[in-house]
Amino acid sequence: MQQLSLPQFSISVKDTDSTKLIFDIVRRKWVANTPEEWVRQNIIHYLVHIKNFPLGLISVEHSFELENRKKFRADIVVFNNKLQPILVVECKSPSVKISSDTLSQIAKYNSVLKSKNIFVSNGLTHYFLSTENFLNYNYSNSLPDYTLLIKQYTDSI
Repeated sequence: MQQLSLPQFSISVKDTDSTKLIFDIVRRKWVANTPEEWVRQNIIHYLVHIKNFPLGLISVEHSFELENRKKFRADIVVFNNKLQPILVVECKSPSVKISSDTLSQIAKYNSVLKSKNIFVSNGLTHYFLSTENFLNYNYSNSLPDYTLLIKQYTDSI
């Protein structure tokens, strides 16, 4: 698979007769190793091994409904220990450019999830956005450590 602009991790992959598979450490199962899944699994390893996010507080393909009762799935949602979303992650294939459409997609998801932080990545380009009021986001290309994101929520209680 393509080299990403993330640290390299030892991620389990295997080939079967019909498809290439990658092991998802959150869902604890083998899934099809598509280019987007490759990015998602590398982001998960980055969150857990570099940014110290607890594995047990990460949800992959997190389902939710918008007001029109249409079902959506966020690629990754990280929760605090009170099960409040503290980070919503949208992953794209490396061949997909991060655009305003991508940011609109995750903003729509976040209108329901109400996290103060969103992260968008195609594995090559990363955008971290943080807010206090869900209207104005501050941009960075660096994702903070888990303890810093948790501090936002404990300071606001």
